[in-house]
Parts: sequence; structure tokens; C-alpha cells
Amino acid sequence: MATTILYESPHRLEKLLLEIEKEEPSREIFLAKELSKKYQNYFHGTAGEIKEKLAGNYRGEWVVVLRASMAQNASAISQKDILELDLPKKTQAKLISKITGENTKVCYQRLLKI
Repeated sequence: MATTILYESPHRLEKLLLEIEKEEPSREIFLAKELSKKYQNYFHGTAGEIKEKLAGNYRGEWVVVLRASMAQNASAISQKDILELDLPKKTQAKLISKITGENTKVCYQRLLKI
């Protein structure tokens, strides 16, 4: 799952929210205003919900975190997908190691037990 983090100016934030609301209205977003400052604020929800909460007040420095879209999630390969491929166990272990960060030898030993 890929997450996108943006630093957005107050002048472009409303346009970004409108674009996200139009393209993927159900995508979850997290906004942080004035991060690491005394009056920092956080907002979570869809683009439409956040626009309502902000009510046109876009001043300040913004960090925008976009959750991966469903299309991105569906295209990611999983351990199950790797196991379904007609590959030697050693190759499967290497691939699983790449996507999980787990030690290749540990993966291989686990696959031998399956």
C-alpha cells in the first residue's frame, strides 16, 4: 500500500481538495496545519468533509497525507500471489523477502514447511 505525502501551499490546497473530491470522493485524507508549531491542527476524512471543516480557511502551511487508492491496493502483489506462481521455493522466498523485509533464509525455511 503506497501512501503519498505532500506539502501544499494555502493557495493550492482548495484546488487539491476539489480535484480529489471529483476524482475519488471516498479517498481518505489526513491534513496537518502548521505542523510542529504551537497552533498545529489535524483534519481527517474525505476531501468533501475536510472542505466543510475548513470552511474556506486555508491559511498556513499544510502537510497532506493521501491514503493509497483502491486501484493502487489492487495492483500490489502479495505473498499469496507469489505462492500461487509456479516458481522454485528459493525464488518465492527471495520475492517474499523483498516485499516484507523479512530475512530470505527465514522465508525459505517457512516455505519448506508448507
